[in-house]
Amino acid sequence: MCCGRNELVTGCWEGEAPAEPLLSANERPHDDKQLVQLRGTARNRVARQEPRPPETPQITYSPLLIPLILSALPTYLYDPARRGRITSVSSNRYQFRNVAEGVHFATASDRYAGWLGQIYSEDKGYKITRTQKIIKGTSIAEEKLPVRSVVEYFEHYTAIELDFTFYAFLLDGDGNPTRNHAPLVEYAKWLPADAKVILKVPEAITASRRWMTDGKKRNMADNPDYLDPVRFTDRFYRPAIEVLGDRIIAFIFEKGYQRKDSCRPPEDNITHLRAFFERIPRDWRYHIEERTDRLKTPDYFAFLHEWSIGNVFSHWTWLPDLRTQWDQAGGFTGAWSITRLLTPLRVAYEETYARYHPFAELKDEFPQMYRDAAFIIDQGLKAGVPTVTVANNRAGGNANEINQRVLNELRLLEQS
Repeated sequence: MCCGRNELVTGCWEGEAPAEPLLSANERPHDDKQLVQLRGTARNRVARQEPRPPETPQITYSPLLIPLILSALPTYLYDPARRGRITSVSSNRYQFRNVAEGVHFATASDRYAGWLGQIYSEDKGYKITRTQKIIKGTSIAEEKLPVRSVVEYFEHYTAIELDFTFYAFLLDGDGNPTRNHAPLVEYAKWLPADAKVILKVPEAITASRRWMTDGKKRNMADNPDYLDPVRFTDRFYRPAIEVLGDRIIAFIFEKGYQRKDSCRPPEDNITHLRAFFERIPRDWRYHIEERTDRLKTPDYFAFLHEWSIGNVFSHWTWLPDLRTQWDQAGGFTGAWSITRLLTPLRVAYEETYARYHPFAELKDEFPQMYRDAAFIIDQGLKAGVPTVTVANNRAGGNANEINQRVLNELRLLEQS
């Protein structure tokens, strides 16, 4: 017969009236292993008729205060997830829905099986699909939950970034749905009415150079569809709005890194952007993530201000830190602001994927990234600019933990 925790501490079986405790208040155990060790010490003390160690005054907290105390602790000091898998998600963890007016958190994609027990419950009967991904010649098994899991995701978050739209248009040249159209329709079916959705504009529009297939060969070549206003409008923008409507809060133009030997001059970049935005529907939801730092000149930011286009603050491989990016931009440029926490600085995407997969836990800490992201949120609160902080698993191992750390830093900042 196994003893109960009450017996381990007091020397009595559960249900019996306890005698004088064998352990003093100062000897309360932290876990079962220490509990057993302390019990042995206490029983030896009784056998030798030694007194218990003197007790120091103990502070008693109301049970109602305990969740507040725990929520104020950094996650790396108190993390129930690391005590074992759980079947139902605790309502007290990863709560980003009511932080403050205009403050939103999101993740870059959402259906990771590694988040079971964090964002998703294991007792929901989700069917997991498995695919193989090749990273640096190594095959990695990806496990994904069904789209309907987004309902549970939005019990924790107010916003989401859908990345798959980056890889193909929604309609082909003849106006027929592409492979990306059906998943977006499926998301629209399950997304709540108040969901805030960030969509990435297809790479076919945002990349000046990309891998092109010529026969059996793949070569890096100039992209003929780069900043094509007609293709953007007809094959992505309008069909996206038809599917999701006002739930879309941002279209991100992720402009890939350009090597110095193939990079257009900064003034040409602005000219191309101006010509593009002059010919597409006016919309406050446009944001540009420029990954080539040499193109981010004062004239570039003046252009963003002129057109009220959001400047995406991006913690990404070859960009400077977020605080430097803030100083470059001189503040916010659009009606909303988006910060994307994507990878550690100076670390390639492939390396982060291989290191952090399957994204069930945080493996690396980046305190400066957390502080800088919290700083931008705080600036948004002061300026009345809504902010969305988007965490990617590849920025440390687990997007939910990353967002929690940013939130912890924000709380500390608000208290200072």
